[in-house]
Amino acid sequence: MAWDAIFLVILYQLWSRIPLSFRLFWTAILFATSMSFVYEFVVEEILEFDSQKLSVRKGTHGWERMREYPIDACSDLGWKQGRRGSPYLACSVGNSSIRFGKGLSEAVANEILTALQRALPAVAQKVCSYPGSKEHFITLGLNK
Repeated sequence: MAWDAIFLVILYQLWSRIPLSFRLFWTAILFATSMSFVYEFVVEEILEFDSQKLSVRKGTHGWERMREYPIDACSDLGWKQGRRGSPYLACSVGNSSIRFGKGLSEAVANEILTALQRALPAVAQKVCSYPGSKEHFITLGLNK
């Protein structure tokens, strides 16, 4: 947001000397970035686990998109730092990886994983392990 503010000041100062095509281009870019900020603040994401499936619902005001994944296909659930400092939760489903919870801090991600462990320990065992591994996600593996 700071970059957008700096950019707006520069555009304001140079507005009369910039050709019309560049004005339209930069106006569209500023509009798109402001809409993406609004989208991030308005949209909510709900993550649900049960013994059969992982459901990720994303939506706002009645418009909802729901994705469901079978628990047996899910593995390697965990918090990732991501590029450019945008953390998220990620899970491997078959050969692909799904991302959700964009912007979650590590502490909040740990709370989610701990709640999953308390509520559904069998599901946590499956989802939070690496493929081919039967270790629990909380195990540090210090005895190896």
